[in-house]
Amino acid sequence: MEIRTMFWHVLEKLEGAEYMDAGAKALLSYKVISALILKSCIPELSDLSLKTIEDECIIGEPEIANVPVHRDEDDRTEKPEKINQAGNEDNDLKEGKVTYDVRFVIHIPGEEEYTKVYINLEAQNKFNPGYPLVKRGLYYDARMISAQYGVEFTESDYGKIKKVYSIWICINPEQEYQNTINRYQVTEKHVFGDAELPVKDYDIMETILVCLHTNGDEGKCGNKLIDMLSVLFEKNKPSKEKQDKLEKDYDIKMTKEYNEVMDRMCNISGYYTEDLYAAKAELAAAKQELAAKDRLIEEKDRAVKEFAKMLINEGKPVDEIERYSGLDIDTLKQIAESLGKTL
Repeated sequence: MEIRTMFWHVLEKLEGAEYMDAGAKALLSYKVISALILKSCIPELSDLSLKTIEDECIIGEPEIANVPVHRDEDDRTEKPEKINQAGNEDNDLKEGKVTYDVRFVIHIPGEEEYTKVYINLEAQNKFNPGYPLVKRGLYYDARMISAQYGVEFTESDYGKIKKVYSIWICINPEQEYQNTINRYQVTEKHVFGDAELPVKDYDIMETILVCLHTNGDEGKCGNKLIDMLSVLFEKNKPSKEKQDKLEKDYDIKMTKEYNEVMDRMCNISGYYTEDLYAAKAELAAAKQELAAKDRLIEEKDRAVKEFAKMLINEGKPVDEIERYSGLDIDTLKQIAESLGKTL
C-alpha cells in the first residue's frame, strides 16, 4: 500500500474552497517559494543565495499548524519542505483572534550576531475585499508586534522588539495594480532641525503588497518574483505545464507533495471563486434584464389586445381597428372570435 506523505494527510479531507485556501497557504510555506519571496522583499537578504536563505535564515520545524499532523508515522519516505506555521493564531481576550496564513521567524546574518525578524505571508485573491488591504496588512504588523510581549520583551523593555513583515501576495489584482510591488513602512521625517534617531529604533514594521498579473506569459514583466508567483497561481494553465515551467525557468524543484497540491488545485472546479462569482453575477444580471424586457413586451401586447377588444365591442370598422391597434387582420379575427363576434 502506498504511504501518503504528511501533507496529503493534512489536506486530503478538505474540499472545494477550503482546499483552495489551504493549498495556497501550503504553496507559500514551501521553503523554496518563501526563500524567493524573502530574497525579493527583505533588503538584508537580497545578496544571499536562495539556498542560504532556505537553510540558514528560515527557522522552524516543517509542520502545518491548526491541523492534526500524524507525528507517529515515522516510515514516510519523503520529508515535506514546508515552513513551520505553528502559532499562526494570535489570541487576545480584548482584541480578538487573528489567524495568519503563514507566519515564521527568520534570522538575518550580521557581523556579530543575527537579527531575528518575524514574517507573515498572506495569499489574497480579492484585492478589494471591502476595505483597504494595506490597512489589514499594517494591522497584522501591529498584532505581530504586540504578540511579542512576554516572548521577546517584558514590562518596558521595548528595545527588544523584533521587526515584523506582513507580505501580501495579491493573486488577482485590478489591472492598474498588476506587476507592482509596494512597501509601506515607518520612516523618519525632519519637521524642524536635523536630529536623527537610529533607523533600527523605529523601523520595526513593514507591509508589502506583491501584485501579480493575470495574463499568462503575455503579462510577464521581467520581475522574477512576480513572474514566478503568477505562474504558480495561474488559473488557466495545466498543472504539469506549470510544474515544468517553474522548474525550468525558476529552478523550483518539484516534490511529490508539491505536485499533489498543484494537481488538485488545478482540477478543482471554480478554482478562483472570485472569477466564478463575478461570472455568475453577470449572468444573473443579464437574465434579470431579459426577464424585465419580456415582461414589458407581454404587458404591451396585453394592453394592445385589450384596446382591440374595446374597439371590436364598439363596432368600429375593421380597417380602423387594424390602423389604431397595429394588429394584423388574422389576430383581430381571433380576438373577435373569443368575444363571440365576427369582423
